[in-house]
Amino acid sequence: LLQSKAATPAASSSPGESVQTLAGYECLVHGAASGPDGPTADLAIIVLHGLNATYRDFADLPGILSTTERELGAKRVLYAFPQAPRRAIGAAWWDFDVMGMMQAQMTMDQEAIARLIRKRPDGLDACRTSMAALIAEVRALAGGIPPSRVLLAGFSLGAITALDLALQRAPDDALGGVVFMSGAPIVVDEWAARL
Repeated sequence: LLQSKAATPAASSSPGESVQTLAGYECLVHGAASGPDGPTADLAIIVLHGLNATYRDFADLPGILSTTERELGAKRVLYAFPQAPRRAIGAAWWDFDVMGMMQAQMTMDQEAIARLIRKRPDGLDACRTSMAALIAEVRALAGGIPPSRVLLAGFSLGAITALDLALQRAPDDALGGVVFMSGAPIVVDEWAARL
């Protein structure tokens, strides 16, 4: 299953899309960007893909949302779809213990699950730092919009990462929201304190 998807993004093919490097991440960027008169985006949406996937997985989202959500369709939205770095487990935002979690779930080992959701995964701190830089660069690309106009969305490992990133921010620098699709908890004691 982990090898069934190619973790190499396909070339950009839709109008209004470009591939840019932001904070060291290759990103598919779609929509409004800054101009000489300041912010040209009302909102920036950063979408993080799941384990061993690509930034193209949600590339249809701008078109879908602009036609199905009238209020959103009337806004100038900048979308950024970063590509996770290649790791031993595939394209991943940080090192996720896939085998440990699968084994714990299959054996219903509650103690193992409790340990796994409390342990800080390798690479999480580096991910937090580089993603904070990505959020700053996306805000700048959108013309300097405030953090409250940034939405983080993610699927699976991307969802976990999105929520973790949002929880790292100071209250006066909080993001507009998080879309958490099919994720799971990590560092639960830290998350609980920050929530």
